[in-house]
Amino acid sequence: TRFKCDWSSDVCSSDLINAMAYHPQQGLLDPVGGFLDLQRGVLRAVGNPRQRFAQDALRILRAVRFCAVLGFAIEDKTRYAMFDAVDGLRFLSRERIQRELFFTFHGNYIVQALERCKPVWQTLFPFYKEENLFATLLERFERTPPDFLARLCLFLWPFSPLERMNLLHSLRFDSKTIADVTLLLKNLSMPDFDKISFCKLYGELGEKSMQSFLAVGKAVGILDVKMRADCLKWMEEVTQHHLCCSRKELAVNGEDLLLLGVPSGRRIGTVLEELLRQVIEGKLPNERNALLSLAQELVQ
Repeated sequence: TRFKCDWSSDVCSSDLINAMAYHPQQGLLDPVGGFLDLQRGVLRAVGNPRQRFAQDALRILRAVRFCAVLGFAIEDKTRYAMFDAVDGLRFLSRERIQRELFFTFHGNYIVQALERCKPVWQTLFPFYKEENLFATLLERFERTPPDFLARLCLFLWPFSPLERMNLLHSLRFDSKTIADVTLLLKNLSMPDFDKISFCKLYGELGEKSMQSFLAVGKAVGILDVKMRADCLKWMEEVTQHHLCCSRKELAVNGEDLLLLGVPSGRRIGTVLEELLRQVIEGKLPNERNALLSLAQELVQ
């Protein structure tokens, strides 16, 4: 990989680790011994760490991210300089914080990273200064695979729906992420599923987000062994047999029902829901003629 680096200023591109670069003629350029640190799994600021973090507070979050993703330790002087510079985090844009949070939540070593960098985390999110809350979060992260959506939900779990929404918006998350998080957490607040409700939720979330749902339910102890086993069984049925799980997957739509004489408005939604329920239960094939026939009966 080739990198650009401004050696004269002793400040390298923010995407570099430990100030190494590759030159096509000269090979690896390593003026400060970064390669040895990488071999040892150590992150160390170049030169005076206080100056490095004063130049760009985002480097504090990148150190946490590299620790979470790579499992590296942070050299003591660098780590303490990070802690002394945490006030600079308030000048970072919400978008930059969100981006680093995204990568950090994908890390296999996130628990170690947050334990080592607790002052950074608690400065970003002061509500996690409450030690029991912080310890519970780490325990749940420990029980969760490196799944961004699942960990975002666990991060938000202790708060009210309004607090969650405010935090998601303040961090500039996109509408799809906000919708998925909201739907997932809402359904975990009432997890007494049957096959129909599970399949409908699957139809809204999709397989990947449904895996996140199960991971969160397990981490917080909401889904017991039997319920989790049922959910996994239903998920296998859906994926293996390509079961219809949403109204948009039905072989008929609202326009078909209008042509059939179903009054427009809520009545169309009610009929579609009944068709979907019977398809999920296996009482009716997801075939156009069969669906239209039942719809005709429902409106007579």
